[in-house]
Amino acid sequence: MTILTFSLTALLVLDSIVLLIVILIQRGKGGGLSSAFGGMGGETAFGTRAATTAKKATVVLSVLFIVLTAGLGYARRPAPLLQGPASPSAPVLPPSGTESSVPEQRPSSPGK
Repeated sequence: MTILTFSLTALLVLDSIVLLIVILIQRGKGGGLSSAFGGMGGETAFGTRAATTAKKATVVLSVLFIVLTAGLGYARRPAPLLQGPASPSAPVLPPSGTESSVPEQRPSSPGK
């Protein structure tokens, strides 16, 4: 595991734990999603009230979670399936048994 993938994984785990804690300490408002559809909830879906510190932290940690996950996926992407030769300077040898090691000799012409 490279340094990049290790550090991204560590940050992702830390972000997940902190995000979980921040979500769990938030107080429930009651009504939930029903307030967006005309219920008697305290806030609307897109809200006109100022967001609390816990809500701001949730948004920031959620965006960080998405960025870290995408970065980790990019860092751990598999190698392309179609690759060139392993070493461009290495000579390409024919398979064994197809050619003899003795050079081909031409028959000499009679009369000379």
